[in-house]
Amino acid sequence: MKQIVAFLVGVWLMVQACLAQSSTTYYADKSGSSCGKAVTTGNRTTYYDKSGSTQGTAQQNNSTTYYSDKSGSSAGKSVTLSNRTTCYDKSGSTKGSSQTTGNTTYYYDKTGSSSGKAVTSGNRTTYYDKSGSAVGSSQTMK
Repeated sequence: MKQIVAFLVGVWLMVQACLAQSSTTYYADKSGSSCGKAVTTGNRTTYYDKSGSTQGTAQQNNSTTYYSDKSGSSAGKSVTLSNRTTCYDKSGSTKGSSQTTGNTTYYYDKTGSSSGKAVTSGNRTTYYDKSGSAVGSSQTMK
C-alpha cells in the first residue's frame, strides 16, 4: 500500500512540475543591449528590468490577462478573442489592441492607427515601429 501511495504522490508531483514549466523571455534594445526579462511559470509572468528589479506581473485567466505594477496594484488587463487582443487601463479605458496573423503581430493605438509590429521566427521576436525600423527584440528560453 505504501508503495502505491508513494507512486501516486510521485506521479502527482511530476504532473504539477509539467503544468508549472517555466520559460524566460529576454528583451534587448535595437543595439542588442539587455533591457529586462520576463519569467513565466504556469499562468503567471513576472517582469524584471535590466538590473533585476521586479517591475510588475501578469496573470492569465482563460482569455483575460490581469496586470499589476511592482507594488501589486492593478495596472489594467488585456482580453483576447480569437487572434485579436484589446488592452485596457485600470479604469477600463481602451489603450490599444493587437492582431496576430501567422508569425506577425500588428499593434494599434486606441484610435486604431498602426503603432508597429512584431515578427516571430522560432524563439526570437523582432519588434518594429510604425515606420518599419527595428526597435528591439526578445528571445524565449524554455
